[in-house]
Amino acid sequence: MSDAEKNNGKKAEKSQLIAKKREARECVFSILFEMTFTNEPYKDIVDKAIEARTLELSDFAVDLLEYFSANQELVDGYIKSNIKGWKFERVSRVALSVMRLALTEILSTDTSASIIINEAVEMTKKYADKKASSFVNAVLGAAVRSMSDNN
Repeated sequence: MSDAEKNNGKKAEKSQLIAKKREARECVFSILFEMTFTNEPYKDIVDKAIEARTLELSDFAVDLLEYFSANQELVDGYIKSNIKGWKFERVSRVALSVMRLALTEILSTDTSASIIINEAVEMTKKYADKKASSFVNAVLGAAVRSMSDNN
C-alpha cells in the first residue's frame, strides 16, 4: 500500500469518527432539548425514544448524558454566570440545550474547546437563527475563559 493510500485511509477513518461524534451530539441535543419540556430523567426520555423511533445511543452519547445528569448544576452554573444581560429562564430551549451539550463535552472530554464550540455554533445555526448562534458562541467562549481563570 502506498503512502497516498495510507493517508487516504486515515482521512476516511477520521471523517467517519467526526461523523459519528456529530451524530452522537445530535442525539444528545435532542434528549437535552426534550428535557427542557419535562422534568423526566434522561433515561426515561431515552427509553421512550427507543420505543418510538428506534433510537440508538453510542457510548459517547451515553457518557455525555450521564455526565450532564450528574453535573447539571455545574453546567448550568457556567451558563448562568456567562449570560450577561439575560435571565437563564429566558434563554431559548435550543440555545440552552446546545450550550448544555457543549459545556458537558468540554468538561468531560479532552476534545478541544474550540472544536466543541464550533460544533455548537453550527448546530445552533441548524436549529435556530444567526443571532442565537452568536449568543451561543459568546456564552461558551466566556464560560471557557472563566474555566481557565479558575484553574
